[in-house]
Amino acid sequence: MAHFAKLDENNIVLNIEVVDNANCLDENGNESEEVGRQYLENIHGWTKWKQTSYNTSHGVHIDPSTGEPSSDQSKALRGTYATIGMMYDETNDIFISANFPYSSWTLNTTTAVYEPPVDYPSVQTYTADDSTTKYYQKYWYEPNQSWRATKHNSDTDVYEWNTVNSTWSLIT
Repeated sequence: MAHFAKLDENNIVLNIEVVDNANCLDENGNESEEVGRQYLENIHGWTKWKQTSYNTSHGVHIDPSTGEPSSDQSKALRGTYATIGMMYDETNDIFISANFPYSSWTLNTTTAVYEPPVDYPSVQTYTADDSTTKYYQKYWYEPNQSWRATKHNSDTDVYEWNTVNSTWSLIT
C-alpha cells in the first residue's frame, strides 16, 4: 500500500490516503508517485498530494518485518511519515512539524527533526530518599538555552543540566 498526504495551499497535511499499489503503477509496471497522485486527483478532485512512507521515521526506513533499519535506505522517503497537521517543506522535500519549537533550535534536514543547541541530558534518573529510582521531569528553558528539570512530584527545586560534567546542578 502507498500512502499520500493531502496538502492545503500552505503545505499543511490535511489527511492521509492509502492507495493500493496497483493504482500507482506506470505503463512499465513500476511504482510511480505521479500515477498515484493522478489517481487521487481523479477520485477526490484535489491536486496537492505528496507520497509519504509509513515505514520512515527520523530519516531512516524501518523494515516492517524486523523493526530494524532497512538494508536499503533508498526507501526512506521525505524524512518521516506525514501526519495530519505536519507541514511539507518543499525546499528540503521532507515532512516536518508545523510548530517550530524554539528559536534556538535548528532543523536537521536529514532526520526531519528540530534539534536543540545543547544535547539532551544523558542522566535521566536520580535516587529518591526512599532509595527508589525516579525520573527527572525535563524541559527546555529557552532564555538560557539549557535543559532544566525538577524531581518527580516537585516543583520547588529546579536543576539545570551542566554540559561540562554531565550532571544536574540545583539552581533554585
